[in-house]
Formats: sequence, structure tokens, C-alpha cells
Amino acid sequence: MNGKVVVTIGREFGSGGREIGEKLAKRLGIAYYDRNILDMVAEKSGIDKKYLEAEDEKASNAFDEPYVPHWLDTGTLSERLFRMQSKIIREKAEVESCVIVGRCSDVLLQERKDAFHIYIFAPLEDRISRAMRVFEIEDRDKARKIVKKADKARRTYYQYYTDERWGSREGKDLLINSSTCGIDGAVEMIARLLEVKEIKK
Repeated sequence: MNGKVVVTIGREFGSGGREIGEKLAKRLGIAYYDRNILDMVAEKSGIDKKYLEAEDEKASNAFDEPYVPHWLDTGTLSERLFRMQSKIIREKAEVESCVIVGRCSDVLLQERKDAFHIYIFAPLEDRISRAMRVFEIEDRDKARKIVKKADKARRTYYQYYTDERWGSREGKDLLINSSTCGIDGAVEMIARLLEVKEIKK
């Protein structure tokens, strides 16, 4: 792969999007950004990371306001976190090749010519099974509730901050059903897309 490339990955809960992003970054030999962005925000802002983790990829909630100093910025903690994460995402995309998971990164970087936007999905029952396996949940009904709640939170967050429809094909370069191709197959498909794009230049 020649030149700089940025890959954003949106994903349904339990579809394996995070694992796909990690493996893709390792395969390409480039940086990987997901929850580690919270470490950067905590360092820059002085906000305790445990409060950031509670608000990660969640829409604004005014009840969170007491958790951080009022002098830090205006808005709820969720809004502050979104602004700080957005700044870091744009800065990283400007200077290095990287894979970025979630956090509305597809919309934040939609104008970049070197960015490719991927969405990972899978049938609900398959995602429930994966959640049970990955998070060691024995009760299927409990796992179903967790998956649906997580999807709802991500949908609300994404649509609150972007005014775009979560899961839409608009603005995406590739949509992948991870149940059809598996984790490694999804990584292969994305890598192949980048190769094809390189050839087209």
C-alpha cells in the first residue's frame, strides 16, 4: 500500500467490528484508534477516564454536567467528549495512516479523499451468539437485551451528532456481513478494496 490511508469502521454491536479493525490495522502496519482515544482525551482535559468511559459513544445527557469542572468547556460531558474526540480523530487522520472505529468518524472525515468508510453488520441472532461467547454471557435473553440496548445507544449517539441515519449505505465504500465472510474474510475484503483503490489512481 502506497501513500496514506484512513479507514473508518462503523459496526453493529456483536458484529466483530472492533476485532476486524484491530486485525486490519495490524495487517496494514498502521495505527489503530478506538477506546484508546479516551486515554488521549483524559490526558488533554484532566477529566477522570472513568467518567469518559461512561459517556463513550452516548448522546448528550445534561445530568452528567456535575462530573467535570464548569471552567473546562461548555455543554454536557457527552458533548465535550464528542468535541475532543472529533479533534483528535481529525488530527490523526491528517498526519498518519490509521484505522478508526466508531465515534462518527465516517462523517467527521467524509471530505477526505484518503479515507475509506466501512460498515460491519450481521444478523441479530449471530450477534447475540457472539456476544454470549465474547462476554461470557450464559443467558441468551440477557445477551439479546444487551445487544439491542447497545445498538440503540449507538444509533442515538450517531444520529444525535451527525443528523445522518446510522447503518445507512450513504457515504460508505463497503458494507460487510461478517456472518457471511467471518472476521478474517472481512479483513481480506477491506484490504482488497484498498488495493483496488490504489490501482485506480
